[in-house]
Amino acid sequence: MAKVHSTPKYVPILTQGGEKKEGEETNPFRWMIEGFSTLLNHTAVTHRSGNFAACGFTWNLQLEIKSSVEDDEKSLCLYLFSVEVSSNTGSVVKATYELMIYDQLCGKHIQIKGEDYFHGSSRYGLCFMVPLKKISDPKSGLLVNDCCIFGAEVMEALSCKLVRECVSECLSLKKEITPQKYTWVIKNFLKLSAMRVSEVVTSGGYSCARSIFLREWPLGTSNVSEVERYTKSIKGIPSQRNLHCRSIPYCSWKYSGVMAKVLSSRSSTSPRYVPILTEGGEKKAGEKTNPFRWMIEGFSTLLNQTAETHSSGNFSACGFTWKLELEIKSSGEDAEKSLSLCLFSVEASSSTGSVVKAIYKLLMYDQLYGEHIQKEGECYFHGTSQYGLCCMVPLKKFNDPKSGLLVNDCCIFGAEVMEAFACKLGREGVSECLSLKKEITPQTYTWVIKNFSKLSAKQDSEVFTSGGYKWRIQLYPNASPYANFLAMFLTLDTSVALPSKTRAYVDYSLCLVDQIDGKHKKISVQRQFSSGGVGWGWHKFLEWKDMQNPSRGFLRNDTCIVEASVAVLGEVSIT
Repeated sequence: MAKVHSTPKYVPILTQGGEKKEGEETNPFRWMIEGFSTLLNHTAVTHRSGNFAACGFTWNLQLEIKSSVEDDEKSLCLYLFSVEVSSNTGSVVKATYELMIYDQLCGKHIQIKGEDYFHGSSRYGLCFMVPLKKISDPKSGLLVNDCCIFGAEVMEALSCKLVRECVSECLSLKKEITPQKYTWVIKNFLKLSAMRVSEVVTSGGYSCARSIFLREWPLGTSNVSEVERYTKSIKGIPSQRNLHCRSIPYCSWKYSGVMAKVLSSRSSTSPRYVPILTEGGEKKAGEKTNPFRWMIEGFSTLLNQTAETHSSGNFSACGFTWKLELEIKSSGEDAEKSLSLCLFSVEASSSTGSVVKAIYKLLMYDQLYGEHIQKEGECYFHGTSQYGLCCMVPLKKFNDPKSGLLVNDCCIFGAEVMEAFACKLGREGVSECLSLKKEITPQTYTWVIKNFSKLSAKQDSEVFTSGGYKWRIQLYPNASPYANFLAMFLTLDTSVALPSKTRAYVDYSLCLVDQIDGKHKKISVQRQFSSGGVGWGWHKFLEWKDMQNPSRGFLRNDTCIVEASVAVLGEVSIT
């Protein structure tokens, strides 16, 4: 016997969708963005990946830069977006999934797990929010050489249906309602002695008639009557359906808790920097190497200089070039100064994109008792983090005559590199890479369309160029299949032949010019474009009645003006 649910709710349809089987290996969708700083300098705050399939449904990732109202601190928000669900289809998908931001250096990826219902008014899953300050921290490994990698793995996704067995009455309301008026003139009203029925009236797709009954009062005074009116269905309404029903809420939602954790997995299947064993080297077992030692005589002179950072000369170790940097720092609270010693990689820079992993020691030598101050580290050196860890000592302790660190105004610092290798980014697990340009020049194209009222089919603009690509505007003036609307799209020209796994990532806007008051109709968005003449735009850009309204200024002297602003942000590569 089928189970009857006591409350109406959405339940999974086990035949529509699927789940990750026990022991099954699945590859997450990984989205790489090169030139990430370009996004931060761009006016658009939301960016999306291409679509990917998982568990029988289509998804994409969306990235948004948000600012806190309290302290104006910016954060990066990552969402999973369901492509299938919409308010038009009424579909609901329940999914269990994970969102990841990859640590490219140490493999300590940030991950968040969620279970959500995706539907028309909630096509986004939970928000994975990370402070932009943390993303930009060179030590976090989340942003290396202006490149970051995001991921999503859907473990289970099932379409859901609404169980309605316990619903007593349902009011299904229309989206568009047009009231109809009918006037019934009744002559010789006082002479009526039986029911009278009006002509048939059509409204809202139903045919109805109005009826009146006249009843005499018990005293027999026929000149006083009471009129009772009601709506009588003539046709078009099934026997068990009424024109009006009361509203009953029949949907309940339940969201699970959210768990965030740091993964320590170093699996090679995730994208991260790995050593190139042929570029660099390490200290052999039993091998004696001399640390680089940097002596400074007349140390007090540095304290009296305006410059706070001082560098040693370059030295070689394990096939790479290094130097030591010394900095005098002041504490923000009590203005107590400290001495900071750092190892600096000469090779690693943002221009070369190189990454070097090194294991090393920093030393401050005790010239009296041999009780040296030493700090060991294992760091990745790259374009935004050419410095390793910091060996910091309060200047008060450093100047203490008993410490042996400063003797006769002379001090000695050292560094020993035990192992250093160049690294490359393992991209095998990356599903999609967005390579952004550093310099972007938007191009504006103006399309003047004359004799607009005579148009009855799709119109194509002339070809114009932006970002090295050829473009066209497509316009449908109340034409099939977009009747009652002005539809507009931007499309790559058919002469553009992109590789099958390459797309152009574009920020563009289409604008219908108000030639009277300057109240233009403009819509902007970011999309990925591929070859084949497939365009992106809006099939309901403007209602046709508004287009023809003279006061709106979109048509003047039967001329329409459309402007397109196109900025190619970069290219998407599907791997």
